[in-house]
Amino acid sequence: MAAREHRGSSLRRTLISDLAKVLIYGLFDMSYEGDYMEFKANDEPETEAEQLERERAVDEIKRWSWRDDECWIGDMLVAIVAGQAKYEDLPYCALQEIKPKDSNVGRIV
Repeated sequence: MAAREHRGSSLRRTLISDLAKVLIYGLFDMSYEGDYMEFKANDEPETEAEQLERERAVDEIKRWSWRDDECWIGDMLVAIVAGQAKYEDLPYCALQEIKPKDSNVGRIV
């Protein structure tokens, strides 16, 4: 569904946000001890446990079944979870200007 929306679409942003939540909470341990969760800096290397958790998540996605025309979705999710792609890299529908033959007025679809 997100692939059918243009890049700036609020629906696309919502779909990608929901996808991220499903992947994070479904495939990663989001439990923590204490009053709040501490987030590491982006440049701090992953621990061995975090690397193992990421590998398990990738393996889980690879076990999912896809129809022939949907295999790209699994490949894209694996790349995102493996840290090789970002959610923003998901395909999107580009806006196209269509000019009717009988008119000089363009319309966006």
